[in-house]
Amino acid sequence: MKSIKVKCIVFTNECLKYAESEISILDSLLKILKGKDIILVFIQDLKDDLASDLFDYFSFRDKTCQVVYCRHYNGVWDILQNSQKIHASQDSSFEEIVRLIQMKCSISTENTVTIGASKQSLLLKNRSIMHFYVGDKNHLLHKVRGLIPITDQYELGLFNIISYFSDRQFTDEAIDYHDLIKFIDKSHRFYASEGAAHELFQKHSLVVQCLREKFQDKIVAIFGTGFPFYLLNGLEDSLKDKKTPNSILNYFKIQSAYFSKKIIDDKSFTEKKSQFFSIEDLDKINIFPLINKFDAYKYEKLGYPVPLLEKTQAMSLEDYYLNNCFDISSGIWTCYYCSTLQNPDLLPHQSVTKNTNISCLSCKQTSFKLRNIMGHSADLDMVIIAKTNKYELADSIQNYITNESSYHLYDTKFYETFKENDGPIDLFVTDVSDLTSALKNFY
Repeated sequence: MKSIKVKCIVFTNECLKYAESEISILDSLLKILKGKDIILVFIQDLKDDLASDLFDYFSFRDKTCQVVYCRHYNGVWDILQNSQKIHASQDSSFEEIVRLIQMKCSISTENTVTIGASKQSLLLKNRSIMHFYVGDKNHLLHKVRGLIPITDQYELGLFNIISYFSDRQFTDEAIDYHDLIKFIDKSHRFYASEGAAHELFQKHSLVVQCLREKFQDKIVAIFGTGFPFYLLNGLEDSLKDKKTPNSILNYFKIQSAYFSKKIIDDKSFTEKKSQFFSIEDLDKINIFPLINKFDAYKYEKLGYPVPLLEKTQAMSLEDYYLNNCFDISSGIWTCYYCSTLQNPDLLPHQSVTKNTNISCLSCKQTSFKLRNIMGHSADLDMVIIAKTNKYELADSIQNYITNESSYHLYDTKFYETFKENDGPIDLFVTDVSDLTSALKNFY
């Protein structure tokens, strides 16, 4: 895992593009950061007289945290630190301005997070450990190392990012690509073990008991589906001696070999990024640039075109990277933050609600697609038959599992899934009428 310690957060005014009140958003952010040991840098690049509004705001209002305000106006940068003017330079890039502030405040790139919503802001990635992009998704034409695509979320994305780190005292343990390879191998070993089926059955029994006690007047029945339940031969059969089918074990072998060829270490990438390789030549440095059948299926089942390399002739290794053919092993897994910060179960205020089965398909920022990776988890599939309104029951169960129980749903607790092999619960809530109708189709 990659340890994150944030000391400086930089964001640009484009993040507030659709905000009804910039002042209201800034007041809310400063309230969140009140008394926190963090430097907040706001870069405002405007070409009209509206810039003076925020200049006055940062000049005369008392602040409750360290604030650096940078205004680009009439070809000059005005920089205020806690209402005191500290620097005025000629026309400079966003990147150069942040570098100046980092030098003055003794803040390193590794301790800086940047947030932007324009093509110009992408250069801020050179001055941060990771750059959150909250703007138009159509501007992300290629992969950008260290970029987290919180696309089309703008001010709510900005607010959620800062709230997330503030709630964790500006520290985090992020999942990296090494962790994902270890997770796949660990899951493979679990399913290959003698007691995997019985262990999942026991966990299912505990979840059922928990849900029946909590919602006893609202549930008719709870069924287990998928693995390990399809191993049973009748009601009297036991799972104690059942083994995982070879089809599942072969799946893990294929996936493990596939993803192990989707990463390269920093040193090798730096040394070879300018060298040209054909697709066949990449195998010599243990890289597979195409996608396998399990990745392709995620596209095909929804009628989306399977992504193909635009060029078949030799390309530089860096071009393969820009085409999302592999990842740098030490990098933060993009989905760790992208999925978490856009999950309405965790952060309900979203400018755009996204379905990861669909929205992830167009992402060019990681070759380790969320849905393909989560397919390796030791999850449980359950069907709950509601006695009352199925929609209300589904919402109640979801809220209970997310906020009160020790269990979790998909994409809500990555540490437990990847590091502790504690898979998510996948729930399907229906009612007797729907179940009866479905069963009639078998006759």
